[in-house]
Amino acid sequence: MPLPTPGASDPITDYFILASLPVCKSVDPSLESIVKTIRCDLGDTVVWYDEWDAESQAGQQREKLSKSSVIQIDTDGTWWNDANPEDELGWFIAYTDNDGQAWIDWTVFGRPISGMAMRADGDLDALRQWWGTTGSQH
Repeated sequence: MPLPTPGASDPITDYFILASLPVCKSVDPSLESIVKTIRCDLGDTVVWYDEWDAESQAGQQREKLSKSSVIQIDTDGTWWNDANPEDELGWFIAYTDNDGQAWIDWTVFGRPISGMAMRADGDLDALRQWWGTTGSQH
């Protein structure tokens, strides 16, 4: 796994505004293909931002989710900038897992980064509202 270069820009915090909040901390990545993970505990919502070895690996992870039999998919598609809906920014999947937790996972086209947000209470509507007003900001 490559180590970040000192003084280099950070792909996660350069793109995701929330990843620089004081409640966000670097944690051990969950997969070997992930270079870095930042976890943000925002109360009802917990967010993980990942930097991958390559952009394609983030897409492959999303592809695995979309074919999984252990989740109930609500939405599987792309996300975009509201000011320009034709400008797709990445893959997006919203789902509930078998433990009843609500999840939104997203990638960013052209960048080796992704985000994953979770509400343990399973309130997918509240998670979507958070995503629309806060989580999708960059």
